[in-house]
Amino acid sequence: MQKLFKITIGLAVCFLIYPVLCLGYEKELNKLAGSLTQKLVEGRKKKVAIVDFTDMEGHTTYASRFLAEELSVQLSNLGSRTEFEVVDRLRLKSLLKEQGLEATGWVDPEMGKKLKKAAGISAIIAGNLTPFGDSLHLSVKILDAGNAKILFATSTDFPKSKIIMGDNTPEKKNPPAQNPPPSASVTPVAPPKPAPAPPPVEIRQKVETPEFVLELQECWASGPNLTCSMLLTNVKEDKSYKLTTADTRIIDPSGNEYRAQKLQLGTAEGWDTVQRPLVNGIATKASANFTGVSPSVRTIALFEISCHLEGVGQYKAQFRAVPVTR
Repeated sequence: MQKLFKITIGLAVCFLIYPVLCLGYEKELNKLAGSLTQKLVEGRKKKVAIVDFTDMEGHTTYASRFLAEELSVQLSNLGSRTEFEVVDRLRLKSLLKEQGLEATGWVDPEMGKKLKKAAGISAIIAGNLTPFGDSLHLSVKILDAGNAKILFATSTDFPKSKIIMGDNTPEKKNPPAQNPPPSASVTPVAPPKPAPAPPPVEIRQKVETPEFVLELQECWASGPNLTCSMLLTNVKEDKSYKLTTADTRIIDPSGNEYRAQKLQLGTAEGWDTVQRPLVNGIATKASANFTGVSPSVRTIALFEISCHLEGVGQYKAQFRAVPVTR
């Protein structure tokens, strides 16, 4: 009963701290994460891996990878308050590659046994994503890593959105113009007026928590190097803040993920970790540098960074649909 109470409190925290994020697809995602967390705790599963979701034909899409990643974040936050651990998905891909396996598709007993032996994984979460009109139907299963037996299954629906579907939908091309037959007369036609530009995507630029406010100012790139600048303001008593490259990443609209190479917090810089005390109410400049980013990237689908607070714990902040200045 105490464990289930912790889960309920964890879900309530999302609505108290991040009310905007709990709207739309994240509201359904939180419900799904809560159901899965309850079953994982009841089943005493200590270590969980989430493979890429697929469509009914076993293919991955931007939307299926995006929702698998988002569910991983939600379960990780809830699991840290209970008694199980979620394997980082980059680490999972590395493990699967070492075992000659893939992170998508069918989960068989042999795959589960290898993961259990190599990393102590006791449960695997897999899912299928199917489009229906203006929504996406996601069915999710918890599988025992030892025998691939289904321990729990559930499903939910998400509204389609630019965030979930990504910006990589191919554009429709007009068919080539046909030349008129030689005997036909040609009447000049004025070119059609260009369609009005779509309204700009609303961007969530600020994350507010009971401990701090993190404001994303700008992301700019030169060649393969990309930098995101922020302002971090401590709103409680003076304390030490720490940022790590392992917890800082961006994902482009094609689903490619990049980890930060260098961080800066005030005058402190670091390739792995940067830490310094922050005074109450004083905004401090921060930045994250990434390398190897494709020059074609004009928008960041997800920018994620975690703040480790002395004596408090870890907070994860996310920004979406961030334009890149080049």
